[in-house]
Amino acid sequence: MRLTSSLAAVTVAFSLLTGTAMAQAPAPAQQNSAPALDLSKKQFTASHLAIAKEVADASGISRSFNGVVDQILDQVRQITVTRPEMKDDLEKVITALKPELELQQAQISNAATRVFANFLTEAELKDIDAFFKTPSGKKYIESQPQILDAFVNEFQNWSRNLGDYIMIRVRAEMTKLGHKF
Repeated sequence: MRLTSSLAAVTVAFSLLTGTAMAQAPAPAQQNSAPALDLSKKQFTASHLAIAKEVADASGISRSFNGVVDQILDQVRQITVTRPEMKDDLEKVITALKPELELQQAQISNAATRVFANFLTEAELKDIDAFFKTPSGKKYIESQPQILDAFVNEFQNWSRNLGDYIMIRVRAEMTKLGHKF
């Protein structure tokens, strides 16, 4: 799966976890980014953050973050295709960077925890956590990667077909109005 697919999967995961519908995400260069939530100043109780972290981790969001780092490292390794003499040194650098990358992953994991805490009360998070510990909740978490992959694939097919449908319909209607479209 490409990096953009992983990012799309993370977006879909957040949408599925919060029960919201996902709008088609434009290509990264075309995205109109909403201002980031500034949760750095918002105060949460230690127990609220603890249950939010448990839910964020149990939900599988962390797995998505881990895959992004590995995919970026794989992309960096592609430089050795044209510069094979760099392979050994590059692997040493990547190994040396592992502790820094773990800190980067902790940063996004902490952000996910704060996002969960921002949108869900401590009581709601406890209910979600309890669900994740049931057989159905465990099955949901276990099957989530396959569900997300299938959904991203379905969504991409649907959006492509929708684009074609809209263009056909707009052309037909504009032609009726005498426009060559």
